[in-house]
Amino acid sequence: AQCLAVVRRGAWRFGWRRVGIVVAIAAGIFVLNTGSKTSASVVPMAALIVLAPAIAGQRWLASLGTLVTLGLFLTFTIGIMLSPALYDIVQAVAPGTTYTGRTSLWGFALQQVARQRDVELELVLATHGFEADPGLVEEHLGGRAVTLLPVAADVLFGDVLRAATDAAAGDVVVKMDDDDWYGPDVVADLLLAKHYSGAELVGMPAEMVYLEPIRTTVRRRGPSENFGAVVAGGTMTMDRDVLRAVGGFRPVPRHVDARLLEDLRAAGGRVYRTQGLGYVLRRTAGGHTWDTGLGYFLTRQGLAAQWRGFRPSRLLEDS
Repeated sequence: AQCLAVVRRGAWRFGWRRVGIVVAIAAGIFVLNTGSKTSASVVPMAALIVLAPAIAGQRWLASLGTLVTLGLFLTFTIGIMLSPALYDIVQAVAPGTTYTGRTSLWGFALQQVARQRDVELELVLATHGFEADPGLVEEHLGGRAVTLLPVAADVLFGDVLRAATDAAAGDVVVKMDDDDWYGPDVVADLLLAKHYSGAELVGMPAEMVYLEPIRTTVRRRGPSENFGAVVAGGTMTMDRDVLRAVGGFRPVPRHVDARLLEDLRAAGGRVYRTQGLGYVLRRTAGGHTWDTGLGYFLTRQGLAAQWRGFRPSRLLEDS
């Protein structure tokens, strides 16, 4: 947007006023059609930074303003992906700030639940700070049992999960995240692993990860089908009685899954990691309760392979 504003101003300076107007309008239409709220919000600011100094007769300020704006823009977009500390600062100033509309993922999340096969599921849909559309839920679930549980935005994330657990009627709890991909046999595989391992908590490793901001799929190194310390939070599976016995989810805003694993191990419970190819973890620019930055998934020692675009394993079938 900043570069387009400069082009428009250059056309104006050389007397190509009609060309400048056409370029400005075309650029605006292009940005609006990208669907990016970040780009759309930057356009008025970019135009002001470029045009205001020229109108005031201080054109050198336009160059300075451009550099400062680009620096700030990169810091608070790419920067929050790479630095958890910076992300925490942004959230303290403007809570809930992300560069994706997570509420738009609910249709996607419901499809991941609906496609599970060979298991009897009851979905407890806990919405944090908004209410789910019952019609949308019914449309995607197609008759599966569901409990809608809207929770106020100021409730701690750990308490949201605790409320969802309390609302469930089943004996086994499977935690699924709203933005990850699940193959149709994920829940069945987790229940099978729970049976043959005898572990108190079973989950999948975050082996396959899609880094959405850079459109890259990575496969991470790590063991599977073994007793370990860590599993992906969006796959944690355990008896509800065991969850209650270790105190349930802690009333904390972040790192809820890690705290539960700590409490379980402290109580003598075992954690089992099954295969991770049927699950793909999605990482966006922000908004994650476990946010390590994209660089965490790209270290040489932890990276087994990477591909451009979305490249899940065949276990996800038609995802």
